[in-house]
This record gives sequence, C-alpha cells and structure tokens, in this order.
Amino acid sequence: MDKKYYLLFVGILLIAAAVVAVRVIVGGLRNIGSPTGGRGPNYPFYITTEQTMVKKITVPKGTVLTYEEQFFKEGQQDQIMNENKLTNIQLPKGATIDWAVYLYI
Repeated sequence: MDKKYYLLFVGILLIAAAVVAVRVIVGGLRNIGSPTGGRGPNYPFYITTEQTMVKKITVPKGTVLTYEEQFFKEGQQDQIMNENKLTNIQLPKGATIDWAVYLYI
C-alpha cells in the first residue's frame, strides 16, 4: 500500500512539474516581439493623473510614461516609477510641451 501512494505522489509531482515547465516556455515565447505586429513584452507604464515634472520637463495630465522591462512589473502601474528606467514619453493627443524660457524683469 505504501508503495502505491508513493508512486501516485511522484506521478502527480511529475505532471505538475511538466505543466509548470510548459507554462514557462509558452509564456517566454509569447513575449517575443514580431516585426509583423505580433505581441511583444508588456512593458510597465504609468499614466499621469496631473501635470507632472519628468526628467526636468513638465508633462500634462494623461501622459503615458513607458519604462524598461522589469522583473515582476508589467502593464499599467499604480505609481510613477524611477526616471532612470524611463524609455518613452507619449503625450496625450493634441497636447504640447511649452519650451519657452520666461524672463521676469
């Protein structure tokens, strides 16, 4: 009786390990970008909720800040991330950045 339970436990453990291995492999393949428009990595991004200073530039509300791929972080983030990992700044449609220098006399 003990040998049957041992073999059953080992069999279930092997099946679970195979399922995990397949999920990891398929998940890794899913993130490979394609030049024809296939799915790429789900880079972390943050959408500003108010006018914010980023890299010494004031960006308007609704700006999308995209960051480098990071372990355990993907998709939309709840808070702004480190500016050193910033790769893209996408302004909302129709928004502009005013680059003028103001002189006060």
